[in-house]
Amino acid sequence: MSIEKYIQITLRGSSKSGLTCVWSVDNIHHQERCGEIKWHGAFRKYCFYPTDGFLFDSACMRKIADFLDEKNAAKRKKV
Repeated sequence: MSIEKYIQITLRGSSKSGLTCVWSVDNIHHQERCGEIKWHGAFRKYCFYPTDGFLFDSACMRKIADFLDEKNAAKRKKV
């Protein structure tokens, strides 16, 4: 899934338990990992974990938030 023209979200696999997914958020131009999206148990939802030192504008953050909303809604339907 390409977000804007700078970042891409890619399914990396599943968590150690195998119950949830882990996605990589990568900078398309520099082939660097900007962060990852994975399950946060205390929040009981998927969250974005940015890599230290990366900046995001409102458009990228909005797209990441939309992706999180979509995945969290899908997870709630499964449960």
